[in-house]
Amino acid sequence: MSNPTSSQFWWVDSSLETLQPSGEFANYAVSIPAVSRAASLIVDTISGLPIDLRRGLETLPTPGWIEDPQLVRPDGRVMSTVQPGRLNRMEFFGQWIYSALIYGNGFIYIDERDINGAPKAGSLHVIHPELMDYVPGTGYFIRDPQSSGWEYIPDGKLLHLRNFGELDERKFGLGVLRRHALSFATADEMRKYTSGVYKSGIPNGILKVSNPNLTGEQAADLKAKWLENHGNKRSIAILNSTTDFQPLSISPVDAQLLQMSQMSINDIALAFGLDPYMLGGSSDSNTYANVESRNIAFVQNTLLPWIRRIEETLNAETSRGTNVKINLSGLLRADTATRTQAYASGLDKGYLTINEVRAFEDLPPLPQVNEVPNV
Repeated sequence: MSNPTSSQFWWVDSSLETLQPSGEFANYAVSIPAVSRAASLIVDTISGLPIDLRRGLETLPTPGWIEDPQLVRPDGRVMSTVQPGRLNRMEFFGQWIYSALIYGNGFIYIDERDINGAPKAGSLHVIHPELMDYVPGTGYFIRDPQSSGWEYIPDGKLLHLRNFGELDERKFGLGVLRRHALSFATADEMRKYTSGVYKSGIPNGILKVSNPNLTGEQAADLKAKWLENHGNKRSIAILNSTTDFQPLSISPVDAQLLQMSQMSINDIALAFGLDPYMLGGSSDSNTYANVESRNIAFVQNTLLPWIRRIEETLNAETSRGTNVKINLSGLLRADTATRTQAYASGLDKGYLTINEVRAFEDLPPLPQVNEVPNV
């Protein structure tokens, strides 16, 4: 087929007024520490959470394609041979989520299914979104990096995770790179400017000489003698009538670098849906909020939208009546005193048992004990 239009994977370089591949822009943007940290806070946190399969309130065994999507341990043994290039569960889903976050679209290719129609562990692969496209009314296509030709992907072969944003006619999501490209470019330009200031340095002052016939050699000699007498120490300088010393200070723009850096960090944090304090920026949110309340805000405002989107995408591969649930209990865990108080209330009112409480605390259940006294 003819080459599908993949303009969503190009971005406009405002300084060069040219189109650049978004893959190059991704490397360029993620080199900014605040961007890398923001992506890690979302991707690593979610991909490291347990994924359960539920039927109502019942927790079922986790399917193999979720537990070990690339079959890192094919025979299940502790000392099994790990195949080169295969990703563990966290790495696999982390790449998928990262693609959706940064580029706007995450693709998992399902190469094989079992007799029940479920994805088969070991047959799942994360595809870089720049290799994908969608033709309305036809379907998905994948590009061969070697030949640059396009191959049609049959229905049922893909799991497509979209970032939110205005979807185009191909139903592709919009990643943070395109949505906030100017903010990332501004942050990088500021880093380059700061680096240039410190590399080139700022003169302590200038020696102004009124002699119009001063040669370059004489100027260099005057500078050397000045540095020799006053360069590394505070002393009283005696100047003749033709020489004047004017001290220099950092410019007001350079002096505001810290403030500008904070503004840049705030913009990057907001682009990822994070509270700026998580990246070292300033925050107008509750100044006296404790760690627990801030963690809850992080889960509710940043992670939950992504978690619900991931769950709904994975649910398409589960049987009717079951659903995927990403377990958030570890993130929402209260402090010991608060948990103890809640458990005591549950035990007192009868809606918790002691073994349920022990399960919440990752403790083994107590053995059955005969409470009838021996006669």
